[in-house]
Amino acid sequence: MGTQLLSSAAAGGMGLASRAAFTALPLAALGVVVGMLLWLQLPLGGALEWIPALGISLAWRIDGLAVLMLLMITGVGSAVFVYAGGYFAGHPGQRRLFVQLTLFMLAMIGCVTADNLFTLFLFWEATSVLSFLLVGFHHERALSRKAAQQALLVTGTGGLALLAGLILIGQVMGTSTLSVIIERLPDTAPTPLLTAGVLLVIVGAFTKSAQFPFHF
Repeated sequence: MGTQLLSSAAAGGMGLASRAAFTALPLAALGVVVGMLLWLQLPLGGALEWIPALGISLAWRIDGLAVLMLLMITGVGSAVFVYAGGYFAGHPGQRRLFVQLTLFMLAMIGCVTADNLFTLFLFWEATSVLSFLLVGFHHERALSRKAAQQALLVTGTGGLALLAGLILIGQVMGTSTLSVIIERLPDTAPTPLLTAGVLLVIVGAFTKSAQFPFHF
């Protein structure tokens, strides 16, 4: 019986070529980041209009800090893909895992390169949804489902706090473009609204990273 289960799991798993193809994705992304660092002049940026009436655009910007974060995401991501390929070898859900990990990595890349407050929020919430799927990967187990629901509840609530904070910051600074906010911030006097906005963003960050008192 045990042999039959193992054979069935192996049959449903991914082959070496498929695993290598998925692992090549973060490695390729890492190569692109290194190439940008070596041959392109930073910062890089661009934008696509999305909701002009609200000043919301799909804007992105890559500066020195973004490159550092991209190196971490793609570098650690490559190691995660290599480890997962061996750890889940023969698992029938391995392809689903790799797809979710790839989408999670893309969402994190979006977070660290977003140059608009609301674009940042969209990618931020995408990581919450994907975290829910990854935590509940073994969805046939009640414990996994409960843990996934808890993670989604905490990060979703934190996401609402983050959105409120981003809206307040955008109103105080008169723009939703992050690079412009950074330029204006040294000359901006602190106000109760700005302080509240920053505190709400911190709450969102604490829930996402499971910091105290959200460590449970």
